[in-house]
Amino acid sequence: MTPNASNPVASNSSIGNITTAGPQDIPCPVNTPFFINGSCISCPSNTPYLNSTSKQCVNCEGGVYNVTTKSCQAVVNLPYVSNLASKNWVSATPFKDYVETGSAVANGTARACPTATPYFNGASCINCTGSNQYFNVSTSQCVSCPSGTTFRLDSKKCVPPTPIYLTNPNTAPNLIYDTYPQALWKNWYTNNVTAYPEAHDCVTPTPYYNGDHCIACVEPYPYFDLHMLDCVRCPTNYTFRNGQCQNNESNALSPNLASMAATAFTHDQVVMAHMFRHRLN
Repeated sequence: MTPNASNPVASNSSIGNITTAGPQDIPCPVNTPFFINGSCISCPSNTPYLNSTSKQCVNCEGGVYNVTTKSCQAVVNLPYVSNLASKNWVSATPFKDYVETGSAVANGTARACPTATPYFNGASCINCTGSNQYFNVSTSQCVSCPSGTTFRLDSKKCVPPTPIYLTNPNTAPNLIYDTYPQALWKNWYTNNVTAYPEAHDCVTPTPYYNGDHCIACVEPYPYFDLHMLDCVRCPTNYTFRNGQCQNNESNALSPNLASMAATAFTHDQVVMAHMFRHRLN
């Protein structure tokens, strides 16, 4: 029997809707799925879509075919951001970088650089190797740690082996204690005062030591995380209480950066990020 209607598979490669075979029809073969002017045809690879209005085979002319809308759509080239699932980067504000970069990727307004070239320098995705093996997210440049400092993975900073300044947990306000109790941080501080008598307390108006100098934490990142050495914030529906961000209903601690990293970047970040237990909207 002679086919008299387009094969249902034809609807997956048409520009606009086409009528395909019903229960009483004889469909065209799959390899020639379009029924046009009494014949079954296929569209060649360079013009693979059938325009339902003109009945002509066409291509998307630089766009991409959307099978749901059955239309050609322009290619949207999202801007790149640094892939913070990589490990060798430094920043003056790592928590802010996690929040802003991760949110851009999650919201679909940017894409993370590939793992082989994970850092965006403002023009392209690059890798940092050799003597300048760390990428400074704040300046978008490959750098080395200054003489007399070493890279600290958890705080994403180059820090001296002995502290120059200290955050005093007895006097500094709005501290996030991370997974450690307040008493342990106070004990750590007392031990460091004894071990490093040349170190000074950071005092108001900059009571927090970020591994390089004393800083203040203001909105939208009003709390200081003693582990990450950075200003952070609590997520929506969480309130700062007793050195932690706690859920307003369950009192559970807020989710950590590992959750964000696994979603916005890759699971490679989880091993490092689980230490932070930071708060992300």
